[in-house]
Amino acid sequence: MKTQLSTLLLALPAWLAPSASATPLVQGVGPSPTGAVDTKTSMFGDPLYVNGRRVSDDEIKLAILYGPCRAQIDLAKLGMIIEDEITRECQEKAEAEVAAKEKEQPFASAEERAKAKQAAEERLSSLLHEKYRVSDDEFEAEYQYNVDDFKKSYPVLDIGAEICRAYRSVDWYREQLRQQMYFDRVFLPANPADWPPTSTESIRADPAGGALLLPDAEQSYQSRLKAAEKNDGKLPREDPLYMTFLRQIVRDSMTNLMTFKTHPAKIDPKIALWGDANGDGKPEVALSIEELWDKVQDTVNETEIQEAKQWYISSIAVHDRLAKDGALLSEADGQQVIDELTSGFEGNTITLEQMATKTYFFPSVESFIDYFQMREGYRRMIAPKLEPGPGGELSPVLHDYFDRANRVMGLGMIDCEVLLVSAMDIPRFRWKKNGWAEAKRISTELRADVEKNLKDYNEQRAAAAAAQAQGKEFTPEKPVPEPYRFWSQLVDDHSEYWDPPPPEQHDGKNQHASDVGYKKKGRFGPRYRNDLISYVGETAYTEWVTGDCITDRMFFDQGENTVAGPYKGPLGYYITRVNRRTPPSRPLNLSEPRHMQLLKDDYLRWAFDQYTKEAVAKAEVRGWHPN
Repeated sequence: MKTQLSTLLLALPAWLAPSASATPLVQGVGPSPTGAVDTKTSMFGDPLYVNGRRVSDDEIKLAILYGPCRAQIDLAKLGMIIEDEITRECQEKAEAEVAAKEKEQPFASAEERAKAKQAAEERLSSLLHEKYRVSDDEFEAEYQYNVDDFKKSYPVLDIGAEICRAYRSVDWYREQLRQQMYFDRVFLPANPADWPPTSTESIRADPAGGALLLPDAEQSYQSRLKAAEKNDGKLPREDPLYMTFLRQIVRDSMTNLMTFKTHPAKIDPKIALWGDANGDGKPEVALSIEELWDKVQDTVNETEIQEAKQWYISSIAVHDRLAKDGALLSEADGQQVIDELTSGFEGNTITLEQMATKTYFFPSVESFIDYFQMREGYRRMIAPKLEPGPGGELSPVLHDYFDRANRVMGLGMIDCEVLLVSAMDIPRFRWKKNGWAEAKRISTELRADVEKNLKDYNEQRAAAAAAQAQGKEFTPEKPVPEPYRFWSQLVDDHSEYWDPPPPEQHDGKNQHASDVGYKKKGRFGPRYRNDLISYVGETAYTEWVTGDCITDRMFFDQGENTVAGPYKGPLGYYITRVNRRTPPSRPLNLSEPRHMQLLKDDYLRWAFDQYTKEAVAKAEVRGWHPN
């Protein structure tokens, strides 16, 4: 599973992470069939079948393209935005040229005028592409600047590994950086007076302070011009966070004027991305699955393939169970649900894609939409069970669930420690060879060591007590360490949770950086349940798709002062220890409608997870060989 470590490349542009735009997506209901003929073979090992349905190689590719390889989709979208702006500029300038000529001497016919305009557009297109082109020398200088700046802040880190952590590969980062430079030349050149109307209008209309951004940009440019006079004419850089903010505004505004379609929209089964820039119903971009797969396949690892397969197992199993229970939404109902969901994000600073990929941590907005439609069908099915009784009393279902919900939303806490034996080399951001099997073996041995230590320690205490009862002195040949001390040493020696070093100032002095969010080798300290899950490295998505949650095992079930596991999780195998619990400090008050709704929402999430787990257990699955 993709690591939840924070992106460390603070000096590099966080530009083409999963898009924050409210991209219009036309969706269907449930897993997306591709219509491919079943060849009985697969490039991904044994063919995968769920309830007799073959999961095609194209579907697995799409899950990976829309998930961990999303950057290539976003590169294509951004490329279309840039080309559309250049085309618009060409057309406007060509029209102005032709109109000026027409004043001097009218054209003989409309056809002649159109021909002159087309010739002007072709000439201007060549000129403008050359004007905005990023030369190799300019690009290499920018790339080296960013790398050097990062090394100054994080001298002990492996720059290659950190680029891969944030951008998947060095080549991908270079491609994204070049396109960012190209975007800036078209939309955000240094002097705001040179910005095209699309940029100024997008920024002016931004609800998060657009009216102030334009004068701020002009003031900043004038200040930098003055600084350049003292610096041999070299214009200082604009603040990188400010530039990222401006880019995001312009990109989102331009994206919202276009239509992009991905599966399961009704597009050619072989197409991964369909994009219409001008609303004429014809795509300016139509990228095939194979075209994109050729770009990404060298970066795809076995764990990502396994995760894609697991998604299809869960989604198809639930889809089929809902259909059997009569709770699967029709295509029309499913579309209405998504229309209502997306409309709720209009004018909001948080977008659907951000919620899907940053809050729930689904691999893509497409997978979240499929999930959401299925969950809505389940919600409608169980709604009668959640209604209050004739006297207004809590329904039996919610009554039985109340204690669990109260421990979470009433802010109960748990102090626990987790020893991670990782299948991934986290500092170097690469999966270990035979990492999953080795992590399982090592974690099993470590858990056995914990049990042996506890047994030996108890026997030593019993022997000491027996000797004391007889008035004898007891001196063990080899003292057995107290269990928590033994455990703590195991965590020091074997836990592979990794925290990045704090950044250094460019003079080499350490900053006093906060360690909030640091995992400290798995010693998390007292945590609320919804904080703890991120520390462990799990998400709402992993909880649903795997049918398991190590966080909940600890938070709800494991006894205090006990060790449990190993459990398989996102990065390897986890051994857990619960030190103590704290009861809810702000219990739910069900007389408040908001608290009642929180109870219902949390029950829906949990109950749908259980429904999914049962559906997968009952499904007929062939060709699935998890790590």
